[in-house]
Formats: sequence, structure tokens, C-alpha cells
Amino acid sequence: MTLQDEFMPLPNDETLSELSSRYQPQLTQIEEKQRLRPRVSRTRALALSRQTLQNFHPLQAEAKRRFHGDTLQEYERAWNQLPECTFVYYKADLDQEKPWTSKQIERRQELSQIVRSHDRRFTRWAQALFFDETIFSQEQRDAFQKHIEKITKGTGSRDDAEDVLWWGDLFLQYPTQAFAIPYLQEAQIKKAQQEAHELIVLLSDDGKAPAKDSPRDLWWRSFTLWSQHYNAIADLGRFLLGNPPNAEELFPKISPERNPTQPS
Repeated sequence: MTLQDEFMPLPNDETLSELSSRYQPQLTQIEEKQRLRPRVSRTRALALSRQTLQNFHPLQAEAKRRFHGDTLQEYERAWNQLPECTFVYYKADLDQEKPWTSKQIERRQELSQIVRSHDRRFTRWAQALFFDETIFSQEQRDAFQKHIEKITKGTGSRDDAEDVLWWGDLFLQYPTQAFAIPYLQEAQIKKAQQEAHELIVLLSDDGKAPAKDSPRDLWWRSFTLWSQHYNAIADLGRFLLGNPPNAEELFPKISPERNPTQPS
């Protein structure tokens, strides 16, 4: 068990169910048009919350010194409720998973192999391209290293798909450099991203807004509530630190900005 695991241990199934029931009224208050489609898996959300809460802990005294009244109460509510909101989303993400039809299973298996191949290929070419000292400066290569370490973390089909989407975006930000590689042409990158997106949709839902009171509706609402609390604390943490260059390493965004400064 890591330090972050000890800082915010995952409750047992019974406790997760109790939390889900207790937060039900708060979730139902979220208007349908305000629901956000989940963008990260339950394990990634858990890891983000653990990291942000652990890094925010030493800043609580400073927050209380600089903020007062309703503003302070809102922040206190956010950091006190973030662990439980994380667990509610974790439970909802588990509950929304449904059995696949035989056709969906076949397509999922096919896409999982294809997307994993894209991820491995993109990883190899990214390491070759973005660490090339004849193209990028040492400062840029150091920045790439930090972003690539984030992208290459994680396992599983959904993580592979998320990686392909991020790799593709990164390559497309440097078209001159990336397209010079025969295996990184724009059409190939976009096709890989389309397949990755299809896999994510297949692993999560049908891509449409879920029906009210369905498991996927609760999933969307739980993600919305978690993201509101998470963003409040992550934004506050970066602000209290004065937004230094490494602020997003300590308090990452839900969709990490993995786009280093473009070379001049």
C-alpha cells in the first residue's frame, strides 16, 4: 500500500453503497443540462483525489488565513467532501458497467487489440521524436519527459484508449516534426483516435445522454459532483502556491494538460 492509499483508503463495498445512498439527494439536485459526461475512469479519479488532497493538506492553514466567511465555508465543504464524492463516483462507475452483447464483446476485443497496438506504436515514436536533441531543446525535452510519464502510467483497455487520444493530440500540435515520420501521418493519427474514442464509448455507454434515474444517469451526476469538488480544491491549491511551473504536477487537471510549449 502506497502513502496515497493510506491517506485516502478505498472503503469496502458496504460503505460504498451507504455513501451512494446518502449522496442520492444531492445528486438528484443536479439539473440534467448540467450533467457532465465522465472523462476519466474511477481508478484515475481516485488517484487524482488522493494526490490533490495529500498535496493540499499542508495548505489548509494558509487557505483559512486568506479566506473568510462564505468563501472559506465553500472551500472547507469541498475539501471535506472530496473523499466521499470520489468514492460515490467510484461506486457509480462500477454500477453503470453492463453486460455486453456478443457483437459488442467481439468488437470490444477487436478494438482493444487495435488500440493497444496504436498506444505502443505511438509511445515508441513519441520517445524517439520528443527526445531528439536536434529538434527540441533540453528544456523542452525535460517538459516532454514529465508529460510522457503521465501518459504512460496506467493499464487496461480504457487507459490505452485515453493514451492514444492524448498521444494523437500531442503529435498534431507538432505537425512539421510528427508528419516527417512515415508512420505518423495525419490520417493515421486521426483514424487511431477515432478507434480509441469508439472503444471508450463501448466501454462506458452508448455515447448518448442517459435516461433520468438510470445507472448511467447516476454515473454522470456522480462524476459532475466529484469534478466540481475536485476542481475547487485543485484550483485553490494552484492559487495558494502562486501558480508555479510545477503547480499542475501537484494539482493536476482532470484532463491533464500534456501540451508542452511548442518550439520556436
